[in-house]
Amino acid sequence: MPGSQAPRAITVRGAAEKPLQRVDLELPLGRLICLTGPCGSGSRALAVSVLAAESRRRYMLALTPAEREGLGGISRVRVDEVHGLPPAIYHDGRDPRGWRSRATLAAALRVDLPLGHLLQRSAELSCPACGTVCRGYTVEEVAQTAEARFSDQPVLVVAPLTVADPAHQGRVLRELRQAGFLRLRVRGEVVRLDGDLSGLTGLSGEGTKEPLEVVVDRIACRPEHRTRLLEAVRHCRAISRGDCLLVGATSGDEVRANQEVTCPGCGARHRRPTIDDFVGTGTERPILVARARLGPWTVTELEALPLAEVAAVLRDRTDPEGLAQAVCEPLELANRLGLGYLTLGTQVGQLATGERQRLLLASCLSSGLVGLLYVFDGLGSAAVPEQESLWTEGLRLLTAQGNTVLLIDHAPAMLAIADEVREFSGGQVSEASTWVATTDATGSRPPRSPRTGTGWLGLAGEGPWPLSRYSVELPLGTLIVVTGPSGAGKSVFLREVVAAAVRGRSGRGPAVVYRGHRGLTRTVELSDQRGDPDRSLLAALGLFEWVSRLYAETPAAARRGYPAEWFRLDGAGGRCPVCEGRGLLRFDLQLLEDLTQVCPECGGRRYREELLEITWHGLSIADLLDLSVTAAGERFIREAPVAARLEAARQCGLGDRGLGQSCGELEPGEWARLQLSGELPRAGNRDLVLLDGPAGSHHPEDVESLATALDRLVEAGATVVIAEHHPRILAAADWIVALGPGAGPEGGRILSSGPPGR
Repeated sequence: MPGSQAPRAITVRGAAEKPLQRVDLELPLGRLICLTGPCGSGSRALAVSVLAAESRRRYMLALTPAEREGLGGISRVRVDEVHGLPPAIYHDGRDPRGWRSRATLAAALRVDLPLGHLLQRSAELSCPACGTVCRGYTVEEVAQTAEARFSDQPVLVVAPLTVADPAHQGRVLRELRQAGFLRLRVRGEVVRLDGDLSGLTGLSGEGTKEPLEVVVDRIACRPEHRTRLLEAVRHCRAISRGDCLLVGATSGDEVRANQEVTCPGCGARHRRPTIDDFVGTGTERPILVARARLGPWTVTELEALPLAEVAAVLRDRTDPEGLAQAVCEPLELANRLGLGYLTLGTQVGQLATGERQRLLLASCLSSGLVGLLYVFDGLGSAAVPEQESLWTEGLRLLTAQGNTVLLIDHAPAMLAIADEVREFSGGQVSEASTWVATTDATGSRPPRSPRTGTGWLGLAGEGPWPLSRYSVELPLGTLIVVTGPSGAGKSVFLREVVAAAVRGRSGRGPAVVYRGHRGLTRTVELSDQRGDPDRSLLAALGLFEWVSRLYAETPAAARRGYPAEWFRLDGAGGRCPVCEGRGLLRFDLQLLEDLTQVCPECGGRRYREELLEITWHGLSIADLLDLSVTAAGERFIREAPVAARLEAARQCGLGDRGLGQSCGELEPGEWARLQLSGELPRAGNRDLVLLDGPAGSHHPEDVESLATALDRLVEAGATVVIAEHHPRILAAADWIVALGPGAGPEGGRILSSGPPGR
């Protein structure tokens, strides 16, 4: 509307995505906003399921059906209205895996293509055989070279020909004359073709040193003759298979301007490199490209330089298209975020979580996009106190570009820098203009003495990168926390040192010595990969088989011949054949929004009617899935295997979650605790459990539940090794392994190993 003002805030009315309770709020644009609250409070639901989902839905509606195909559904978000919503980009900051693990930093920072164009245009190509600088010319480059080299004299455009059989030379000469070419260059002299040709035999062919040089044109190198010069070069290359020789008419100076890359020293010819040759990784590049030089550096050496040095090399370089600047700016941003020690050829999969988080920020900053809503989920999970300023600078730069940044985060450092904080609890939101972290990071529990352990695991070895040589002893039957800055090698220590040692990888793992213990026989690496997001909580707890067997053993099921498999949802039989046990139907309406509705066949109950007639202690299988973990534990009190796992889940803070809830609806902190609950009932003193950064930037209540679950796992006899820097987890540790000195080309090393406070 003419005269209308741009919105200054995102206005949300009636947000009802689970667990939100018809939330109304306003979020100012152009600010850094933090949403906080424990798992299930609604902070993540508002950011991801309402704002990011509504932005995606609006984008999808703007596409044609053909463009929408394969991009997924666009079902309507459960919200009354959203105004002032800019395009949103959602990033899972805890583990930003938007790039392929083998993608290089050059690709992640989007400098691979401009750098490739810069190298293609400016790098010197050296002959692999003799080392002489060689090059190929486009038609335009030939004209530019001619105008620069022969501006004060006419130039001869000459096509060198080689006639394979000298006996055919006379016929070739006649054909050239018939085609309109009237001059040859013989031993530096120009002769005419319209006279007697008998004296020109023996000029070309096998055994001769002189080619047949056809003068295509004689042109004055002035701007008004540019079109004629270009046409002459094209004719020259058409008859000589891409070769072209420029000769000064008075000076006799020569320039070989072949289409193929040609060495003036040995005459070797090479395929003209394409942009793909320069953009690809080092192992895929032709030798000619790998040895190409930009200043003092070859392409291979440039790829191995730290980002900070590459930026310094390009900072003062000028080129007409500004390619050097387009490469330099993202590299300098990455350097400001503490990534200057990494190289262009480093693969994203080799980076630590904190390095990937900062690379994500650098990539967002270098994209040049403005007016966006960036949603980061747990971005500060790997920010140790010594490096928090790097995350702060990146986020501030992002808002300074004109974007709005929304953090789903509970780390004190992220809350402290936020312009606004919204705290969620029970599906409702309260506003706070500032946030003061008054809670003791170690929680309210009284301090306790570290456990002494039941024996020792000795490890000694060297590497892998970024670790250097190490020798350490770890107490078994305790909670061991590996801490240190991003890039020091915490994850590598867990996977490639501890796990490799216990599993006995011959030839790869470190030397292992047990003292006072029979040895660890079972290793469990808990992962953040959830598998099938539609799998129910009951199935994830490993209880569906137990429960289905109980229902199949009831008298009614036995009389009807219903097997246990019919009471599960992973196969046909008892589940609803229409919705296949999901309880919902989704319809793709192409031009309209996708429609989701409760299954009319089963009414959302997931099972066929005859299966629902079977009850166990008065509950149908659908009724059971509607129970919470706590309520189900009371029902199964006499079924020891089921009761034990449900009690473990309750102890891990999952008591209010429904058994039929899908794993895809669990928040990251809940997923970590769900995995721990699965280990509690079977943990023993020969078990090793490994976790990588489970506390992240979760809410203090969730971290407290995690610490409690870890403590119970150790009390059950297991040895738990966890890579973490959260103060509450460090306070619960029996043994701390500190890595350092930090991220950098020198890698990490073990600075100390011992009980807390040593």
